[in-house]
Amino acid sequence: MLAIIVSFQITVLVATRYAVSTAVDQQLHRQLEVGSRVWAQSHGAQLVQLTERLLVLADDFGFKQAVATEDPPTLRSVLANQTERLGAQYGLLLDAEGMTTASHLPDGAELRDADLGLALEAARQQGFAAGVLALSGRPIRYALAPVFAPDLVGWVAVGEEMGRESLGRFESITGLDAALALGSDCRVVAQSPALAAFDSPQGFCATLSSADSDHEWAQMEGLAGRALRAERLTRDGSAPVWLLMSSAREQALQPFAGLQSRALWLGLLAALITLAVASWIGTRVSRPVAQLADAATRMRQGDYEAPVEARGDDEIGQLARAFTRMQRAIGERERRILHQATHDGLTDLPNRDQALHRLTLAMEAKDGAVAHGAVVRVDIRRFREVNNLLGQAFGDEVLVRCAERLKGAVRGQDLVARVGSNEFLLLMYGIGADDAQARVERLVAAMKAPLVLSRTELALDVYVGVALFPEDAIDAAQLLRRSDIALGAAKRGGQVISFYQKGSEEAHLRRLRLIGDLRHAESRGELQLVFQPQMAVLDERPVHAEALLRWRHPELGFVPPDEFVALAEHAGLIPSITRFVIGRALQQLDDWRLRGIDCGVAINLSALDLSRQDLPETVLGLISKYRIAPELLVIEVTESAMMQDLEQSIATLHKLRSAGIPIAVDDFGTGQSTLAQLKRLPVDQLKIDKSFVMALRAGTDDERIVSSIVQLAHALALVVVAEGVETEEGLEVLRRQGCELAQGYLHSRPLEPEEFARWWGERRRKERVAAHGEAQR
Repeated sequence: MLAIIVSFQITVLVATRYAVSTAVDQQLHRQLEVGSRVWAQSHGAQLVQLTERLLVLADDFGFKQAVATEDPPTLRSVLANQTERLGAQYGLLLDAEGMTTASHLPDGAELRDADLGLALEAARQQGFAAGVLALSGRPIRYALAPVFAPDLVGWVAVGEEMGRESLGRFESITGLDAALALGSDCRVVAQSPALAAFDSPQGFCATLSSADSDHEWAQMEGLAGRALRAERLTRDGSAPVWLLMSSAREQALQPFAGLQSRALWLGLLAALITLAVASWIGTRVSRPVAQLADAATRMRQGDYEAPVEARGDDEIGQLARAFTRMQRAIGERERRILHQATHDGLTDLPNRDQALHRLTLAMEAKDGAVAHGAVVRVDIRRFREVNNLLGQAFGDEVLVRCAERLKGAVRGQDLVARVGSNEFLLLMYGIGADDAQARVERLVAAMKAPLVLSRTELALDVYVGVALFPEDAIDAAQLLRRSDIALGAAKRGGQVISFYQKGSEEAHLRRLRLIGDLRHAESRGELQLVFQPQMAVLDERPVHAEALLRWRHPELGFVPPDEFVALAEHAGLIPSITRFVIGRALQQLDDWRLRGIDCGVAINLSALDLSRQDLPETVLGLISKYRIAPELLVIEVTESAMMQDLEQSIATLHKLRSAGIPIAVDDFGTGQSTLAQLKRLPVDQLKIDKSFVMALRAGTDDERIVSSIVQLAHALALVVVAEGVETEEGLEVLRRQGCELAQGYLHSRPLEPEEFARWWGERRRKERVAAHGEAQR
């Protein structure tokens, strides 16, 4: 019996050691696996964030405009600014074929077009690419996205260097030691202090170099008393970048230190006790060991909930309690990691990925019933100014308080998420358009209430975009995109609340296409001028013609000037269009002059034209080129265009007028100029807006307004032109008021050059016939 007891105790000691060793090995293996998942989630989240910021940049109108200029200095400047704004150190612009057009790299960094070959191939297949590459001996986290305007015009890539800071965050979460290594020789470029004690993980690198090239990770235990794991972060075919993760076995064994020696003494003492006591001890020891082994198995399978039963204060009880503490710590850490992967670190709100997941679930039909709800995007206006003026810490506190207000303004089942630096997303379940309007109005009121932080009172303004499901979309990603379009509409229109309007997405795509096609419209011969006559009111004799720009798109047909001129202003195309209009109008005057048509022409200038200091030189150069008398060219500008930069506009118009070019104020009566400003303007004509002329009749308010404008103009020695004349009664009223010139469909619609020449000749012929008849009488 004594031999049996001794053998049993030896078995218990061996089993305990085995259980401890197995548990530690499993813990280390699990810790390395958890570390691998943590890195994948953390690194993946950083890649997603970098990609999202890059996609926002690639979709930014101003950035597309800069890329489309194809001007190297502009590209380098914009790329440098946007790269720094995104917090990246590396920036790159490629053309549609993948060749570098501009780069922003740290000193000493070199990049060949081939370095991004695999990434570019992946981006072409899936729409974007993100990952890791080795560049000039540095591991770089990068994102690559296309730039559409609306067709593919290039690629933009940004990268941020991975170093000790990246490892520090990873180590603080997982408790592992980590290093970044490059190449097949495993050259370490960044590592934790614990790994710095070793010269180099050469043995582990040997394992990597001998591993199959298709393996993305390799593992080896027992090297210098440490468990090691490596994961390849780069794509196959590119220079390898390795993440080395390590955990000291000795540190994992510390909770169990001394247990085996004490268990040995316990076994020797048990050999001296009676067989009954030995039998009791055997039963007392073997059962907890089995429980510990079972707990180790559950932990290996990811079950951290069931506690290990711990009885007594002996070594086995201590070991069981140590297992329980380890189990709870690992479970809590994994829950915390999973929470951090799906929530914003500052406000603890769900992040964009979690919001998309929740929205997808919310939109799924349940029991045959279609889900209803609204997605609300809330953007805090001028938040960057708060950060710049009061500091980032103050801005973070503002975001936290805004998150609290948003959560207090919705129901318990609704979702509030943070999806951008100063942008939140709300998912409201089970409501329609009317309920959404009322709820959003209450939410805006709550957000606008004064916010007091650090004895500073801050008034917040917001933009809100709303999209409904299933009315606006039945797909979660499309619904998010359309809520963003509604938010953009609110910003552009200066509205607080904007609901998605059907067709807005198509209108957005149409604008992008028109901007891209407008750049080549002139070279393709799609732009043309038509001319509408201006007649002397007294004798209805043709005097001038107004040149009007028309664009006939080969696929979209006629594009209204009100639509494409505004796009041209935003895209920076106005200078080239204005030069085209002036040149073509003067060229037509020259052609008409050779055919005996003694006509002047009026052209319109935009606010951007008036802000250009080189405009007078451009106009006078074209006048000289076509040998046209300056007084035959009339420059028309609106009141609102002049008011945008009054001083520069006055200076530009003075230069033109001093050269003999008449100046006309277009659409007079609808702008914002005062009499004091009008007195300063160097103008020769006032054009009465057609809204006062089209329905002009005697004894109406329109007649009184027209009369006032005519008297004002004559008091300032200005010629009056009425546009929009469509009736004989209106023409007679203008004649009585003393208006000099009239323009409108009563006399002629806008005509193409050849039609205008025939119309002019016919009018002149009728005038000669009438004059001859009058002479005979």
